[in-house]
Amino acid sequence: MTGPDPLLLEAVLLAALESPCGITGALARARTLTPAPLPALDRDETIRHALARYVRENWIQVLPSPGSPRYHLTGLGEQRLLWHRQRGTLRAPT
Repeated sequence: MTGPDPLLLEAVLLAALESPCGITGALARARTLTPAPLPALDRDETIRHALARYVRENWIQVLPSPGSPRYHLTGLGEQRLLWHRQRGTLRAPT
């Protein structure tokens, strides 16, 4: 994954997927969770690569949905998000 802080990208995307949503919704939520603009959120290829990795890691699942896929955290994804919160990766917006 490219970008200055792949762990921050991971943390905000996982946090955004606490409620089921598609890519557009996840990106909108993720942007509200970053303390400063995160350029990686503007790169479609980076986001798709990250989501595919999270599916492989079993951190998120693809929900059946007509049209665009929807994503949601699994139990492992919730644990990973908790790890980010405890580590301080995910900071509240300033």
